[in-house]
Amino acid sequence: GNESVAYIADKSLSTPATLLTLDDIIGSIGEVIYPKVKGIYCEPVVRYARNNANGKYEKVIQITNANKAAFDESYVIGLSGADAELMWTRAHILWEAYRQIEPAPNDMANCDWIVTDSDAVWYLDTWLTYMGAINTDGTTAGIEFEPKKRIAFSVPYETGKDWFLTQHHRLKLPHQTNDTAIEFLIEKLNKNIVMGKELVSLQAMLYGEVTDIAMYVQDVYDPGTLLADWQDS
Repeated sequence: GNESVAYIADKSLSTPATLLTLDDIIGSIGEVIYPKVKGIYCEPVVRYARNNANGKYEKVIQITNANKAAFDESYVIGLSGADAELMWTRAHILWEAYRQIEPAPNDMANCDWIVTDSDAVWYLDTWLTYMGAINTDGTTAGIEFEPKKRIAFSVPYETGKDWFLTQHHRLKLPHQTNDTAIEFLIEKLNKNIVMGKELVSLQAMLYGEVTDIAMYVQDVYDPGTLLADWQDS
């Protein structure tokens, strides 16, 4: 449901209890990897309210002209006023970082399961957040660029034996996280139980400040809008 997707896109509401430091890690630490341009869509589109009789989508929210210097309401289809400006500005932040516009694939843009306008707006909001255009306070002044970064490392088996995919923890390293405790999500996980080589290897998706690799633009990394922890409901 919405809760699980949002939980991946952004931080949890409560600060994760587990904090890993350099002493908790076995072996080498992978370099911090920033998102590739592929998979970043600076002009997202959400097609929804599908008519099952003819197979067509009756509603759409679409961001256009993300490369323009200033917002114009004609650049957003399906939204108006402050909502339109907020979504366009977030798309524009992505354009400033990546300088490339690719059409979103149909499996992301065509949302058969979305019926209501509110769910379509939620989907677009979550999508932009995942791509790194963070809405911190509901205003255009509070929009910040925070790309999702990846890092790989291993921990002792006893440390990570109960971990699972999409779980959130924190990581504090002298260089890779600038000696700051950064929240991360477990994106890939492998538990090795071979005697004498017991460990847990993972790829983590980092949230927040990582300063060891420069981007095209000056990055501003502050915590984004916090979302409630995912739960079954």
